[in-house]
Parts: sequence; structure tokens; C-alpha cells
Amino acid sequence: MFSKRFNYNTEENKLSALLKDKKSAGISVLDLMESNPTNAGFDFDEAGILNAVSKSESLKYLPHPKGLKTARKAVAQYYKEKNIEINIDNIFLTSGTSEAYSFIFKLLTDPGDEILIPNPGYPLFSFIAEMESVNIKNYKLKYSDGNFWSIDFESLKSGIADKTKAVIIVNPNNPAGNYIKAKEINELLRICREHKIAVICDEVFLDYPVESDRKNIFSVAGINYVLTFTLSGLSKICGLPQMKLSWIIVGGPKKECNEAKEKLEIITDTYLSVGAPVQLAVGSLLVNRDFIQAQIKDRILRNYEFLKSELIANEFADLMKTDGGWYAVLKIKIKISEENMAFEMLEKKDVYIHPGFFFDFKDEGYIVVSLLTPAENFNTGIKRILEYLNNFK
Repeated sequence: MFSKRFNYNTEENKLSALLKDKKSAGISVLDLMESNPTNAGFDFDEAGILNAVSKSESLKYLPHPKGLKTARKAVAQYYKEKNIEINIDNIFLTSGTSEAYSFIFKLLTDPGDEILIPNPGYPLFSFIAEMESVNIKNYKLKYSDGNFWSIDFESLKSGIADKTKAVIIVNPNNPAGNYIKAKEINELLRICREHKIAVICDEVFLDYPVESDRKNIFSVAGINYVLTFTLSGLSKICGLPQMKLSWIIVGGPKKECNEAKEKLEIITDTYLSVGAPVQLAVGSLLVNRDFIQAQIKDRILRNYEFLKSELIANEFADLMKTDGGWYAVLKIKIKISEENMAFEMLEKKDVYIHPGFFFDFKDEGYIVVSLLTPAENFNTGIKRILEYLNNFK
């Protein structure tokens, strides 16, 4: 009766079930995976935000498949401040990056076609791909002796086949935190042009550097060497996931770019999913983003520095370098099941963390934590993790 797209296991994993049980019982849990900025103790400009979404123009319905021109101009201005010129005709507004991915998959693929995604990476891609009847293949990110993550190009090239339509990069990656380097983007573009495949670049965490360096490129927006789709939105830039406004920037050789825009416009015109109030508000929200970004940056940098100080020469765990984003990865140096560790940390220590396999780390022994967690909870939780590991002496 139902689509075969939904053959994946929908049962709750034991870690999530335990977390739900503890919360139902009223037990206080240190959530070191906090990813919702509206639930992380930040101060928002309530009056400014509410005023921005309360325009009288919201009472009119003025649909446009790409989004209101004023909103697209605001997005273009955001990039102009980064010295990147974007034609507003190349910007398409969507209701979140999940929808953006869905639209791009519809545009590029037929059922059974393939998309390459990074490993480790965020599990969202797999669900969206399945719902669009698209197959996914992983390419590897490798961690070098120089303490940074990078694309394993041999892995990427070996994954390309006749049905490969696009490569997804996340800049910076979630959860590995690596920004793509200039040398990497040049090699990636060369490969994609050779095989006539598109680049999809997710840049939602772009504004949050942690230990970035000058070899990092800021954005792939505006690159025209191959067909390119750049994604971002208010969820991370303004700390407002509930506003549900993201965008796709289309770039590439003129003929391919124009054809992509024509077809994408049909898709967006079919849905017209972005509400008028948030489109009218986006200019004000982007202009005033520094108020919340300053708090988020301060939080993630303080938590990251605390991690560094706690893990210097630690015999049980290493901190893997994070260029940017909201997450940090710990490499456990003793033989232990990361799944059992995550479960026991929650069961016995009331600390909620994610094992690496949630993010497709193929090797054993990785733990992921969110740098967005309020500092007091973060510090206490990390100390409990190290106390737990100390028991294995």
C-alpha cells in the first residue's frame, strides 16, 4: 500500500529511548548535543525580530517562484558584504535547506541516480535522498598528520559512476568541522567538470570559524566553472530555525546555469512554500545578525578552548581539530565501544552525547559534542566524560 521509499527502520534507537525516559521521569540531563539556538540560553532581539515579521504587506499574497525581489536583494547583500557578487536572478528562496536539497535532487536526478555525500557527515542527506528515490554513495574525509580533515579524492573518484549526478560538500562539514581549502575546491571542480556532474555546497555554518586558516575559502557562491548550487539560510546565520527561510544560489557555465534556473523555477513555482512574513523580514534579520552571532561565536569558542585545555596530553581522548561550525569530535584512544560509552554516559552520568557512527564514522571510537551547549553544562559534561574514561585505567 505504501511507497518503498520508506523501507528504513523507524524504530527509536536505545539511546534516544533512554533520553526520552529520563526526561519523562523529570531527571535533569546535561545535553551535550544541543543544536537549537532558540533553546540554548541566548538573548534574542525580541522586539526587533517580532517587528520584522509584522509588516502590513504580509496581508497581501504576491507569489514569485524565486521569492520576493526584496528578499533576494537582502541575500545578495549578505554575500556582497563578503566581497561576493551574486545576481539576484540566480537566487531561489526555499523553506529550509531540507527543501532546497529536495528541489535540487528533483532537478538533477531520475529514480536510481546517485549523489555522492561526505563521510563523516550529517545523516539528513540519506533520508532526503530516499524520499526522492535517489541512491547515495559515500566518499571519505581523511584526517591527516597535520591535524586537519580533507577530501579523500581517490575515494571520491572511485565513487563516480555513470549515474552520478552531483557531489555534496559541506563547508564547514558537520560534524568534522573542516572548511574546504582552495586547493581542494580547484581539484573538486576539475573532477566534476571532467565527469559532467554538479556541485552542491551546504554552507549553513559558514559564519562560525573556530580554528580556520587563510587556506580556507569563504564560499563557493558565484563559482561558474561547473554547475553549482550553494545553500544557506536563517537557521544558522541568524540562529532562527523556526523562520524557515533558506536559499539556493545557482552558478555555472551560462548555458547550464540558465537551463538549471528555468527548470528549478518550475519546481519552486509548483510549491511556493516560503511565507510572505519571513520574506519581508529577511533584510532586517540579516542586517541585525551580528547581535546573535556574537553570542554564538563567543559560546562555541569558549567551549572549544575548554575542550582543548582539558584534553591536552590526555591519555584517553584527543580533540580533533575543528575549523568551524557548532560541533567538536573527540577521538577515544582506548579500546571501547562508542555506542556503549554513549549509552552508559546517559544511563549512569546523565550526559547525552552522540557516538560517531550516528554521523557515519566508519572506524570505532569517536564521540561528537555540540559547542552550542551552555558553558556550565558543557564543562560539567566534559568532566564527567573524562571521569568515565579514567575508570578504564
